[in-house]
Amino acid sequence: MSTIHTATELKFKPARKGRNPWPKTLGAFHEAKVVGMYRCRTCGCDHYGISAEDAAAWVVATNVFLTALDEAEAVEIYGTRTVSVARFMRCFFCGATASSLVALRKDEPHSEPSPLPIIVELP
Repeated sequence: MSTIHTATELKFKPARKGRNPWPKTLGAFHEAKVVGMYRCRTCGCDHYGISAEDAAAWVVATNVFLTALDEAEAVEIYGTRTVSVARFMRCFFCGATASSLVALRKDEPHSEPSPLPIIVELP
């Protein structure tokens, strides 16, 4: 038995030109809201920006998780027994401060963002 698909069932929808949207939230960081995309002026790495409040919530939840592990496991997973918001204040690749990153427009092309977002204080 074969299945027949009509052209109307399998329409391809190309991305709209001039748009390169980023996600609304980052699931890996307890649904931290993405407030923008930022590029490091030093190394060119792109980062999602999140609020200090969302970064602090991730730190609290992660530290609760780490207390359930023995010290060797915690160090193996995160490199330390506890984490802090300091990890969100520098470029993941070169270590430049988050304040030196430049905001990208929504329609501006960007590379695959760093696995670690940076803190961006909303105006």
